[in-house]
Amino acid sequence: MIVSAALFCLLVGVVCAQEKAVPVGEEGHHQLVLENEYTRVFHVVLEPKESTLMHQHDRDYVYVMIGSSQVESLKQGAAPTQMKLNDGDVKFTKGPLTHKVTNVGDTPFVNLTIGVKKASTKAVCGASWAGVQAEKPERCGQTFVSGIVGQTWDLETDAVVARTWFMMHQGKEGTPHDAENPRLLVALTPLQCQYTDNRKLKMKAGDVAWIDRGVFVNVSETQKLSPRFVIVYFK
Repeated sequence: MIVSAALFCLLVGVVCAQEKAVPVGEEGHHQLVLENEYTRVFHVVLEPKESTLMHQHDRDYVYVMIGSSQVESLKQGAAPTQMKLNDGDVKFTKGPLTHKVTNVGDTPFVNLTIGVKKASTKAVCGASWAGVQAEKPERCGQTFVSGIVGQTWDLETDAVVARTWFMMHQGKEGTPHDAENPRLLVALTPLQCQYTDNRKLKMKAGDVAWIDRGVFVNVSETQKLSPRFVIVYFK
C-alpha cells in the first residue's frame, strides 16, 4: 500500500506539473499586428534563452523568419526537436498544434506567424502534413526572374500561396500588379511601397501590410540592399 501510494503521488505530481496550454493570442511573445476575414498575424520575438508559454494554434499557419535563429520546439506528448532557421525562411504548419518554443541560439528569434482562417486540405508545393503529401509541380521551390524582378515559389496549398520577391538591383522598379487574390506583404528588408491609388507606405524588415489592390515597390537609390519581401496570397 505504501508503494502504491507513492506511485499515485508521483503520477499526480507529473500530471500537475504539465504546463496548461493557452490560446496563441494569449501567449505574451505573440503580438497581434493584423486581423481580418482571411488571416490573423502575430509578430513574435524571443530573446536568446527565452521560452514561450505552452500555447495552441487552432488554425493552419505560415511563418516567415526575420533574421536567423535556432529554436527548440516541444509539442505536447512528443520529444523536443531543434530547428535551425534562416533569414527569409517561409514555412507552413498544419493546425491545430500545441507547443512551446525556446530560443536556444545566440540571436533573437523573430518571425511573423500568419494564421490562415481557411483550412488547407490539399498540398500543392512546399507544404505537407500527416496523411497529405505535396504534389510538387516543376515550379516548386524554384526561382524565376523576369527582367530585374525575381520570385521564389515557396509554398502552396488549396488555401494559401507564399512567394518571396526580390529586385535585382537598386533604383525605382515595379512588381506585378496582381489583383486576383487578397494578400499580405511581409518586408524582409526596408521597402517604400506605393499603391495604385498613390498611397505610400514606408516599411522596415518585419513590417506587414494588407494589399487589397495592385502595388509596386519604389526603392530609394541610396538604399544599400536590394529589397526582398514575401507576399502571402489567400484563395
